[in-house]
Amino acid sequence: MAGEGGSRYQCTSTFKKFELRNLFQGCEWEGLPKGDRITFGKFFKAEVLGGRVENVMFLDRAKNNHSKYQKIGEMQNEATHL
Repeated sequence: MAGEGGSRYQCTSTFKKFELRNLFQGCEWEGLPKGDRITFGKFFKAEVLGGRVENVMFLDRAKNNHSKYQKIGEMQNEATHL
């Protein structure tokens, strides 16, 4: 997955809340075996919590048990201009 290139994934706008599956186009996410989706979800969450995914923070688990994240983008830069 990691070596397949960033163009396959959709960008999220600054401050937008998202689930991991929102970063994939259409049926790409659903086309992955469930075990792979779960493993990748655990990996992504660990990377976010470990600070290795810039400008993304873990929010909480949704009612559907999917992890919710938020892109924080340029929050610090915008705050300094106020």
